[in-house]
Amino acid sequence: MTAIQLNRWSLLILCLALLVKLATWADKSLAYLSMLLIAVSTIQIVSKQDVQLFPELSDVPYVIEVKQTSWKVDGNQLRFQGTVLEEEPKRKIIVNYTIASRDEKEELESKPSSMIVTNGKFKKPFEATNKNLFNYKDYLNKQNVRQILQADFITEVNSLPKVYHRTYFFDSVRMKALKYCDAVFNPITSLYIRALLFADRSALSEEVIQAFRNLGLMHLLSISGLHISLLLSGLNKAALKLRVTRENSILIQIVFLAFYAVFTGLGVSVYRASVQHGVKSVYAIKERFIHTLDCWSIALLSLLFISPVVIFSVGFQLSFLLSFLIIMLSGQPFFNSLKQVQQYAVLNVLLFITSIPVLSFHFFEFSLGALLFNSIYIPFISLILLPGLIMLFILSPFILNTAIFQMFDQLIGELIRMMENVTYSIESTASLVFVSGRLNTTVMIIWGIVLVLLLLNLEKRFSRRTICIYIVLFCLLAFSNRITPFGEIVIIDVGQGDAILIKEPFSRDVTLIDTGGLVSWRELEEWERKENQYSLGSHILAPFVKSMGIKKIDTVLITHLHYDHYGELANMAEIIPVVNIAGTIETLGDSAFHEQLNRMDMEDTVLQVIDQSTGFSLSNRLVGLKDSLKDQDNINNQSIVLLGKYGKLVWMFTGDIESEREAQIQRDYPNLKTDVLKVAHHGSASSTTAEFVEHTKPDYALISAGRNNRYNHPQDEVLLRLKENSVETFRTDYHGSIHYKFSDYRLLDEWVNIYRQKFWTNSSRGDYE
Repeated sequence: MTAIQLNRWSLLILCLALLVKLATWADKSLAYLSMLLIAVSTIQIVSKQDVQLFPELSDVPYVIEVKQTSWKVDGNQLRFQGTVLEEEPKRKIIVNYTIASRDEKEELESKPSSMIVTNGKFKKPFEATNKNLFNYKDYLNKQNVRQILQADFITEVNSLPKVYHRTYFFDSVRMKALKYCDAVFNPITSLYIRALLFADRSALSEEVIQAFRNLGLMHLLSISGLHISLLLSGLNKAALKLRVTRENSILIQIVFLAFYAVFTGLGVSVYRASVQHGVKSVYAIKERFIHTLDCWSIALLSLLFISPVVIFSVGFQLSFLLSFLIIMLSGQPFFNSLKQVQQYAVLNVLLFITSIPVLSFHFFEFSLGALLFNSIYIPFISLILLPGLIMLFILSPFILNTAIFQMFDQLIGELIRMMENVTYSIESTASLVFVSGRLNTTVMIIWGIVLVLLLLNLEKRFSRRTICIYIVLFCLLAFSNRITPFGEIVIIDVGQGDAILIKEPFSRDVTLIDTGGLVSWRELEEWERKENQYSLGSHILAPFVKSMGIKKIDTVLITHLHYDHYGELANMAEIIPVVNIAGTIETLGDSAFHEQLNRMDMEDTVLQVIDQSTGFSLSNRLVGLKDSLKDQDNINNQSIVLLGKYGKLVWMFTGDIESEREAQIQRDYPNLKTDVLKVAHHGSASSTTAEFVEHTKPDYALISAGRNNRYNHPQDEVLLRLKENSVETFRTDYHGSIHYKFSDYRLLDEWVNIYRQKFWTNSSRGDYE
């Protein structure tokens, strides 16, 4: 056992001893405060020790034990989690492997391996390069995974180590249960048994998950305390029928909880509910009372000791926060004095309000459907569907291949189809998702204060005026990203391409200049294509726009007809509505561009043709420079060039123009001066001439380029020109997204630029000099 593990376990024993003492104190509030302080200090200590340094592996092939439930074949890619054997401490890794042929794919799909021999190249997962977006490195850290292996080959090993040496023994048993479900039950019943009994949603379709998410009902597709209560209730009734003593019945429940928690993958909600019930049961055997909040605290602290980084996960935050609220309310006399319908209404509203900051932080939106449909879906799932699935699974070994089993299985399947059809129908007819963006720290603190004040005053009889004040306060906070007096310009990191977002103060106008686009260098065969293909539009642009509280884009301007500038338009527009698409006649009339438009719902979208022969206005702030060059042979020189003033700075957005167009702009605009230059053509040497830089005299240069791109953009001579002219340069390939915040009000604009540097970045890749 390593020093880190010994230190962690010594801390765990110390804190558990303190918890036992605290639980006996009369002053419970002091006990809860002490527990919180212990939790915070423990996170500080243990999280700093969590990073383990592993030596680089040799070129000799090595053996990996596979976590079978993570084995995923998608297109020509295999991905799974595993543990490198013969290492102490054991190294958990993610393995990626590119499948060579259709036959190999069929073989890998047929049966997940338990043990494989492989070799390849290790790499560290990248952090998010755009503000607010999914951080793969943090995600893997929460699973104690530090490295990714790109495997050169995969060879299955038949021999397995002894059970007590295996990391994923319970996972292999869980895999057998999942296979049993697929083999025995009809497909739709199997999907929901896997999701609701074994915490495996991987087989559910994206359509189902998105529909439930849009209605705010995703929690119903996850195992929760409700499932644990139903299972324990069934065990208790069975024990009574079999005349098992009370003490033995409780022991059976404790053992069942321990195995079920591990068997389902130790999800946060299952762990919390299992520990709470387990601790309560131990005290019941001793015929002693322990407060439910003490059980909750023990579950919280023990989980933080096992995995401190879990505190940053949405599952942990929602599970413990909402269960805490339920426990607190259930002990209040005023709440218990309400009628059952009133209790449900009050609880539903408070849970919804409490969850909004967490949902906005992780998903940038929340659904009003949680308020409207919980009262319909929860009784259906808890009283009909879930008991039916549990009973069907338990009885299946005894009644398999009988008419009763077939009828029961078919009935459950029809109920699930009915639920899905109703969900699709509601989701398609009602827009219930509110895009809040990620609420900033100040807003979340205010939200917490207002919520606490509301909870403290619940015992009082609220007047309509007081209720209206609380409603207005929560609405203002939820709309804070839309009504902020600050605007923002962001050079979004889309790799080798351009995408620039301009959000004006109070969200008066939102403009996106170009969308980026991933160029495919080889047409994939059908078997090689992934089920849910990655795209910049749906995985980068749309989430980023949502994170800023933007529900629609007023104008998307396509500067010119190159795929890396327009290729993600349709993918993004599937998620974020676009009011106006602007471009030249060459762009909007091109057949390749029309493929994008054909994939979009154009019912509420207008096409705006821009004539560059004269200057034009795109918005109140943004004007276009005329193109008197009219280069018909070079598409880059047909780029729309824009000039705008935001805050105190004059900006020039240049698309991919080259030296000939730059010279034309110098001739037509002899007095043109800028503060910020968006460097043309990703820093190519064919653009940003010394004469153009000297003519425009920018203080800042912003370059959008892909990391390690094949064109070697930005090129050294361009960077040298900018440096010789004392231009401060920012690049997406090193700095990630580049941000500038401004305001129309002079004092606010000065304040925001004093508060932070004029330009700030996601800076996950470090300085390039």
